[in-house]
Amino acid sequence: ESRANVEGRDQVEVAMEPLDIRDYDDIYVGFPIWWYTAPRIIFSFFKTHDFSNKTVHLFATSGGSSIQRAQQDLSKAFPQVKIVDAKRY
Repeated sequence: ESRANVEGRDQVEVAMEPLDIRDYDDIYVGFPIWWYTAPRIIFSFFKTHDFSNKTVHLFATSGGSSIQRAQQDLSKAFPQVKIVDAKRY
């Protein structure tokens, strides 16, 4: 079974050391849009890092899917994170 199918169905947990983002006010997070939202690994990334007092700018690649649902889904899952300016390329 492909990782894409697993991610579409299940929450994927990633073992990663948090990045040191203390010195940054603006964080840019880019990803491809899968099933009209961000891949599950992006949700894991948000869970792993402290985005307190940060502004997160989302950008995505997609042939036709909007990024608005990804921004809504991430904002709902992480209400403490200020997510702005979602752009699709």
